Amino acid sequence: MNIAIITSYPCPHDSATSNRVLSFASALNKSHNETTIICPNTKNKKDIPLDLNFTFVKTLAGSPKNIFVRAVFEFINAVRLCKNIRKNTSRIVITIPSPLLILILVVAPNAKIIVDIRDNIFGYLKAQTKLNTLLFVITLVEKVFNFLLKKAYLIIVTNEFEQSYFKKLGISTVIIKNGLDGQKFKILSNIECSNHCDTYTKILYYGNIGQAQGLAPVILAAAENPKIELRLIGSGKLFSSLEKLINKKEIRNVTLIKHKPWGEILIEIEKADILLGCLSAAFVSAIPSKIFEYVSTGKPSLFYFPEGAASEVAKKFPSAFHFDYHEVSMLSRHVATIKNEFSCYKGIKSRGIVEQEFLRETIAKEGFKCLDW
Repeated sequence: MNIAIITSYPCPHDSATSNRVLSFASALNKSHNETTIICPNTKNKKDIPLDLNFTFVKTLAGSPKNIFVRAVFEFINAVRLCKNIRKNTSRIVITIPSPLLILILVVAPNAKIIVDIRDNIFGYLKAQTKLNTLLFVITLVEKVFNFLLKKAYLIIVTNEFEQSYFKKLGISTVIIKNGLDGQKFKILSNIECSNHCDTYTKILYYGNIGQAQGLAPVILAAAENPKIELRLIGSGKLFSSLEKLINKKEIRNVTLIKHKPWGEILIEIEKADILLGCLSAAFVSAIPSKIFEYVSTGKPSLFYFPEGAASEVAKKFPSAFHFDYHEVSMLSRHVATIKNEFSCYKGIKSRGIVEQEFLRETIAKEGFKCLDW
């Protein structure tokens, strides 16, 4: 059976989206299918898995800040990706981040199409939009998107919160939950779990620095306690504004660093006492892969999440200390709680839970095995 997995995200790439795509392809290939990943060109071609087929497409690079210009970019890229679907393809998996890939439901009406939706994109956009005109446009596009979704054979989501949204629309869904790829788990689980007793508490965040993470309140809370050393490593739309905030307030115990290679991130993790994760209040249905990365290290994790999908997952891990995002101002108190309550036993137990329940390869294999496709 010829299957195409189409994504607007480059593969392979050290990101949750890419790793989910690769786990899907591996699972489908093991069921004796001929699976091809259709995606934008990648700089990491030396890391391409030899057991998977790829069709690389030249797409427009960048992510314009203007939402309308971005929509034009994504439309052009979606068309270019769609053109590479072979005529004999009978099954297609569309994995979003770009909602405009839904156009495949129109151009390939004879194929059985599964749409993998990792995030409630429109919910996030509406929560962050204040202009009524823009809100109207987003709502209109959402309605068209949901109408087209009903033409899909099946929708895949990552958690119950997303599933309940589509259930209200009368759209059938299956959960293939988020997780961590086995190779990364193996590397992270070899990091030494230790209880540090230094005068300064070293807190580390690495990853995207954007609206979803809501890191500004964390920076201000850390600035109140000179015995906290906060390091933020990554890139994103809010990097420069956070840099200006730190300089303006003359905050000495917070360091903002541009994206580092994975090997250097591992060194940063080893030096850290606590790993930090945040989600701002609008992102109630999101489950960041950072949860699984952090707890796999065996180190204590401090999560500020709104009550929702991420907070429910965080509660499964003994080494994860979860607080509501609105409690960020109490950072010092939460650090003290972690110092008093964390033990390496909790870290080791959390690693075991990831290995048993949240490895991507196992999740994808079991998920697709259950589908009558």
